[in-house]
Amino acid sequence: MILKRAKTFSRDIKSLITIHADLTYLAVSIPHGEDYEYEHIISKKRVLDFDPNASRVELSSLGNGMLLPKSENNKKKDKTLYEYGDPEQYNDLIEASDYPTKETMDHVFDSLSVSDFSAVNIQIRQRSKRIAHVIVDNLGLKFLVLMMINARDSRLFF
Repeated sequence: MILKRAKTFSRDIKSLITIHADLTYLAVSIPHGEDYEYEHIISKKRVLDFDPNASRVELSSLGNGMLLPKSENNKKKDKTLYEYGDPEQYNDLIEASDYPTKETMDHVFDSLSVSDFSAVNIQIRQRSKRIAHVIVDNLGLKFLVLMMINARDSRLFF
């Protein structure tokens, strides 16, 4: 049985991508004052070349998404950050966003070419888990700091 998979990010996934971006790479690697777009790391076009209905790849899951400046995303089209422009330019973004390594991307495209969609989904799921942990860890730490600040401030008034 083939499951129908989303080709666009749901509101919930967009929210999680945005939270992850705000907690990690947006603050340090991407210029402010630009409009952003939700980017499929493994592009829809490349998946559609091997899976015409995009029904076997978890294309629009958390592990395959990130935010990029709209101008960059539109220029790079279906290329990866390694294939577009000068890859050195994106080193900080690649590291801070937990973007897949060049080797992982090569493995993904090799897997797509032989219709090994489960191998592609494994890579996407692994990144999803890492991102979820980053979100939970960072929000938990921020929550703890806020509680400490609130506790300290409340003592000032009593």
